Amino acid sequence: MEKLPGVPLVDYWTYDPEKREKIRCAFRESLMELYSVGIRPGDTHRGNVLYDEKENKCWFIDYEDFYKMRNGLRRKFRDGEYVMWNMAFYNADQEVVFR
Repeated sequence: MEKLPGVPLVDYWTYDPEKREKIRCAFRESLMELYSVGIRPGDTHRGNVLYDEKENKCWFIDYEDFYKMRNGLRRKFRDGEYVMWNMAFYNADQEVVFR
């Protein structure tokens, strides 16, 4: 088993807003890499994401609950992905909020 750099994002909400934005950008890029090869994570919680601040990269762990997308279908990123991973939330108007 390979050891990956970084820390789990369990303390995400304790970070300052600028660092959270940087993490979200790295998260989006890393998640899109998975989508580009037809893989979708199923266990969507921050404990399954490691953030390597030095490389500004996210790593997904715990591949026990990942799914292969049908017929090479590629998924597009939506801000709701952040909500699924508890990096944002919906307000009363169903808008994604990042604070």
